[in-house]
This record gives sequence, C-alpha cells and structure tokens, in this order.
Amino acid sequence: MQWEDVLGAFADGTTTQDIYPRASVMDPTSSWIESWYAGPSDGASPPYDLSLTYDVEFQWAGTAETYNVIVGANLNWNNINDGPPQQFALQGDDVLNTLVHYPNQNGVTSVWSFDSAIAAVRGVDVWLEGWQGQVNAWADQVDTSGSDWQGSAAGVFRTLLTGVAGQIQDLRANMRTADVTGQLQNSRDLLGSTLLQIYQSYTAWRASRYANAATAMFDQFLQMFEQVRATWTLPTDQTTGIFYIPTDYVPTFDSPWGSPTTEAFWVAMVNNAKNVWQQNVVSGLDTPTVPLIGPLQSQYQASITALPTAVNLPGLRTPPPPTPDPNA
Repeated sequence: MQWEDVLGAFADGTTTQDIYPRASVMDPTSSWIESWYAGPSDGASPPYDLSLTYDVEFQWAGTAETYNVIVGANLNWNNINDGPPQQFALQGDDVLNTLVHYPNQNGVTSVWSFDSAIAAVRGVDVWLEGWQGQVNAWADQVDTSGSDWQGSAAGVFRTLLTGVAGQIQDLRANMRTADVTGQLQNSRDLLGSTLLQIYQSYTAWRASRYANAATAMFDQFLQMFEQVRATWTLPTDQTTGIFYIPTDYVPTFDSPWGSPTTEAFWVAMVNNAKNVWQQNVVSGLDTPTVPLIGPLQSQYQASITALPTAVNLPGLRTPPPPTPDPNA
C-alpha cells in the first residue's frame, strides 16, 4: 500500500478525484529540463533557471584577459507546474479538504453517517422498548382475574404474548451486549482522527523542501556540479609562445555522470532529482499514513460484525400443544 491507495480509499470516485500515481511523475519521457547549454558565454542566452560560470584568466599581449564558459539549463515549467508533479501534489487537497473541513464528507466518506447510524440504533431500541411494554400490557389483560378472556385458550395466547415480549427483550439485550452503538461511535471517532492525521502528514509534506520538483532540480544541479571537474588545456601560439583561446573553446569536463556537454548528464540530473522527490514521498506520505489504514479497517470490521451478532431475527415461539388426556 502507498499514499495513492490511502488517498484513493477516501476519494469520492468522481472524475475530478482520479488519483495520479507517482509513476506518472517518474515517467522517463516526462523531462524536467526543457533545454541546456554548455559553452562560451558569448554564445549563451542567459538568464538560465540553473547556471554556473567557469572562468579562466590568461595573459594576452601583456593584458590579463578572462574567458567564461557557462553551463546552464532551463526547467520545463509546463511539466513541473502543470504536469504530473503538481497534479500529484494537489490531489491531496482535492480529496481531503472537504473531509477535514466543512462539510466533512464527500460521496464516499462521512463522519456524519455514523451519527445517523448511532441515532438509528438508539431509535430502534426505544421503539422496541415501547413495543415490549405494549405486548406485556396485552398479556396482562388476558387470562387474569376479571379479564374478558379466560381459560385454556386464553392461557395459550398469554404465553404467546409473553414469549414475544421476551424475544424483544432478548434482542435489545443482544444489541447492548454487542455494544453496537459503542462500536459505531468508535468507528466515527477513529475515522475523524485518522483523516486529521492523514491531512496533517499531507500538509507537512507539501511544506517540505522536496515536495517541489523545481527545488529538487536546483539542489541536484548544485550537488552534481560539486563533483564536476573542468580541465583547461589552452594551446600556445607557435610563433609568439602565448596562450590563446580557440573559437568556441570548452574545457574538458569530467564527473560520475559524464560531461555537462552531453545529453546523458542532464538526463542523469533529472533522474536524480526525481529519485529525491520520490524518496520524500515515501518518507513524508507513505510512512506516516499507510499504518493508519489497518486500525481503521479493523474498527470498521468490528462495527460490521457487531450488528449481525446482535440482531438475530426472532421467530414466533408458540407454546407447545396440550398433551392429550389418555382418560378422555
């Protein structure tokens, strides 16, 4: 189970609450970089969203000169701000807001439904209590001194009424023994607290650094370039012996991911940033929310089983037929 499963359990199933999986964010065809550049500053088109400048100073005709090489990239803001990362981030608000704030319900989940169920069970008990008293009152008027109906047939009917009243009493007692209202109340309370904890975990994740894909890219850019080494090999003019810079010269770059002058380097950066983003989803969303579902499912099951256990529909127990008199 993952965060998406937790969220999906409470989503109302409408088209506006389709759950976007993290796989859509991790999709390698969905790049977070729109373009990149690694070359002389005079060929660059700053400003870049992410950039570093490499400088080398040399003497030219007795004058100190500086040559700049820029390495930069522009982020794919359509993918980051309007694509899978943002869709994944916002869906928590879409599902949870109406559950933890007014009206505290959607088409699938509602704490108020338990209030209605509890009121219904209590109403049934009151209703049964009234009928129990009514049936006992009827029994008290049959086959007693001064009643209009006395005799063996009246005694049988009185026994029948007394039995019905007893069955009603048994049903009420079973419902109380199984604590139907208590189980429903526990489910209501646990649902409310679970939703609140899930929402708190979600808001904490939204505020975390790597919930933002652009921030993950920024940090990966800096961290990867800490391991990029630039080697300047400037040729010497054979006539004057002076170093010079060839047209479009770029130093030799080396890193664990290759050179930033290659597409593979920037693909590796996006993949690293996505992995950091996903690890943050696991620690910020999966880890705190997934364990909350098990206890809620168990409590729901306790409420479900309490009612069938308590409510065994009474049958009509009639008194046994009289034993024939062998001497008759």
